[in-house]
Amino acid sequence: MTPLIRTEGKTYQTGYALSVDRLLAEEPLRVESRDDTARAAEAALRLPPSLYFYVGHACPAFGALVLVYELERIADSVGSASDHDTGGLHAGHIHFDPELSSTERIVWSGAPAHRWALPEVPERFLGYVASWFESDAAYFTGRRAVRNDEVGRLLHARNERRAWTVEVRLENDHALLEGVRLIGLSPAAHEAVRHAMATNPGLHQSWERLLDEGLVRAFDPATMHTEVERLVASGALS
Repeated sequence: MTPLIRTEGKTYQTGYALSVDRLLAEEPLRVESRDDTARAAEAALRLPPSLYFYVGHACPAFGALVLVYELERIADSVGSASDHDTGGLHAGHIHFDPELSSTERIVWSGAPAHRWALPEVPERFLGYVASWFESDAAYFTGRRAVRNDEVGRLLHARNERRAWTVEVRLENDHALLEGVRLIGLSPAAHEAVRHAMATNPGLHQSWERLLDEGLVRAFDPATMHTEVERLVASGALS
């Protein structure tokens, strides 16, 4: 299983936020919800408009609602992936030794070694982790690589996790529950979902099934992201 994680909950510059009501209505995840940072990176790096996920990383900056998908169960999608966060690269948050110029960054990011077609992602991801990290679990829990790459990125002292996290981009809206393996909610949001089930039995059958199967879980917002990554690392969601 290749775990795609999308963290939601924050309000984007477009005004979009994935609320409990939108969850229960099973509104799709929409490409148009992305913020100006993503749009600027797409223009600079010649990427199509996309919906963004990380492989195995639940980033707290995007909110306290964590969706985990199994890439292999997502059908009919077009997209690509990179072995780094493209928005972070464009914003200058990823460092190299020696540093690369803006043009060199674009060339490096777009090279086949660092930009992968969507069907290649499972195999390329496994090879990437085997080449640079101690184990899958080490990558999933945010530990650094065990050796540096040729451009001095992986072990650069100023780099954070976005410098080596694999980013996956879908170029189409995604049905909210297609391929989902876990939905992590705050206790308040989890209770709101359960209340909706009790108030309108039979109205939200998909959610009733997910609750019965244990795929909707409550987490402390302070530790949610780390707990989800540990679950992924343990193989418990496979």
